[in-house]
Amino acid sequence: MMRELLQRRDGSWIEPSRDTLAAFLAEWLAVVEPRLAPATRAVYRRVCTHRVPPDLLATPLAGVGRLRLQRWVNELAAPGRYAPRTVRLSVT
Repeated sequence: MMRELLQRRDGSWIEPSRDTLAAFLAEWLAVVEPRLAPATRAVYRRVCTHRVPPDLLATPLAGVGRLRLQRWVNELAAPGRYAPRTVRLSVT
């Protein structure tokens, strides 16, 4: 609570978003796609639509924390799932 008050006072406070990760990714893709090469655009779309699990896509942005993201990375990197390079490209 004190942190929020200090951030509000110094102007650095950002209201937590109620948007889901899916909504954010859709908006983000719309912004970045025009400047991407077609192959890169396809990779970004594939990651956003096929590799991010539905439960994570449905999560409000404020609820997407480091631990949940790490679990997702661990799921991608599980034996037999994806090659290390594919995992790296999916999360960077």
